[in-house]
Amino acid sequence: MIFLFLLLGSLFVFYIIKKTIVTIVITIIVIIILIAYAIIKRKIKYLLIPLISCIIGGGIFLLAVNPFKDNEFIEKPSTIQARVFYTKRANDDYLSVYADDCIINHEKQDFNLIIYIYDDEKLYESIEIGSVINFNVYNFYHNDIMSGDIPNSTLFAKDLRYTASCLMEDVTIIDYDTTFAEKIKNKIYNNLSYGLTNENLELAYSSLFGDTAMLTETHKVSFKLSGVAHLLAVSGLNVTLIITILLFVLRKLKAPNILQLILIIIVLLFYSYLCNFSVSVIRACIMSIMMLVAQMCYRRYDSLCAVSLSGILCFIINPLFVYDISSLMSFSCVLGIIMLYRPIKRALSHTKSPKWLVESISVSSATMVALTFIMAYFFKNFNLISIFSNIIIIPLFTLCFVVFYLLSFVSLIVPYVTYLLKIINPIMDLITLISNILGNLSFANLTTISVDYPSILCYFIFLLLIGRMCVADRKNRIFVTLPIVALLFIGLVV
Repeated sequence: MIFLFLLLGSLFVFYIIKKTIVTIVITIIVIIILIAYAIIKRKIKYLLIPLISCIIGGGIFLLAVNPFKDNEFIEKPSTIQARVFYTKRANDDYLSVYADDCIINHEKQDFNLIIYIYDDEKLYESIEIGSVINFNVYNFYHNDIMSGDIPNSTLFAKDLRYTASCLMEDVTIIDYDTTFAEKIKNKIYNNLSYGLTNENLELAYSSLFGDTAMLTETHKVSFKLSGVAHLLAVSGLNVTLIITILLFVLRKLKAPNILQLILIIIVLLFYSYLCNFSVSVIRACIMSIMMLVAQMCYRRYDSLCAVSLSGILCFIINPLFVYDISSLMSFSCVLGIIMLYRPIKRALSHTKSPKWLVESISVSSATMVALTFIMAYFFKNFNLISIFSNIIIIPLFTLCFVVFYLLSFVSLIVPYVTYLLKIINPIMDLITLISNILGNLSFANLTTISVDYPSILCYFIFLLLIGRMCVADRKNRIFVTLPIVALLFIGLVV
């Protein structure tokens, strides 16, 4: 309830900023319902908890978007020096560069920049992560994350407040300055290249750190169309593998439980740092740590409470995560498994199929059902055989992932151990081939109707009613459903 009302408060503020009067009316209606329910039950907590959560959610959202609200346009010529921390080639005409440590007209700034570097001769390929560049611009403008139908979560997450553009001929690379995380990742990338082909290298690196900038368009399209795009995001698979390895070693050494927990938390924090503290990896880390704590304290692990707590913490860190596709896919997959895995497994258990097949189909079905409207919203596409794709590809991908995950970090000590990755090149090629074939089956790919956030919310209400939430008592169902219905109405009327 707290998690959902935090999101509700942020949406109220967003639409109020967008000058939508109906939002104020809906806010008043929700508050009146809460007051009435609190009076009937004679318990003030039924009013205070959601109301305070809603106010805090709106306040956090307002503080987050405030530096991005003014659409200021600066026309004076300026000299800029900045350090590149991310590059993305949008097309053959220009390079999109994200830069920090900005110095504008010899004054240090506390924000980051997007720089569009135009170059017909593709000399911009010399610019890489860690490059310190100097260039002149005649104007640059303030980014407004509130300008679209939904807030731009990427701008907020990377604190990209301004956008500038220039020609490559005006850019000078004056130094190279990489962070510790960038050095580690560059080392792993170079080590992986000893054993993997270029395409497989990009796929392995993307799945390790959630960085899809280097991924070829072929991989992106084929994984999207075949319904396995969620494999490219850092998720529970990465975190589970880390914890499994650490627990195996620490238990062999007979380390105390508290020491095991502390070491695992330290390692997970370091891995989150390498992944730029993305919402998906934070979600997976928090849920995994809660599971470990529950086991060590001999308490029951509640997955719904765990995903809610991780959602609250993720909201505090990044109030716009609900508008980010990778974050939405991460939370949707987990919610799908929590709500639908057991009912689907129970239904399939009567078919007398092998246990591994029942579990595989149950997980894939729960995941794909939860992702249906997310995929339709962002990709305008749905693959009819995506469950079949997941059943085939996930086991193969997991096998490869375990191998290059282990060898990539061992290679930091013994670099040439990654030559062993040559044995999984054929398997990764097979994964790409299968995703291409299944993704390009014309009868399997349907162009979906236009859906929006209200449709997604309505869909998840339906999943809550048919899934595990239906075992909750009436009071809890009302409280959980109320903010979702409110979110739905806001989306319908604006």
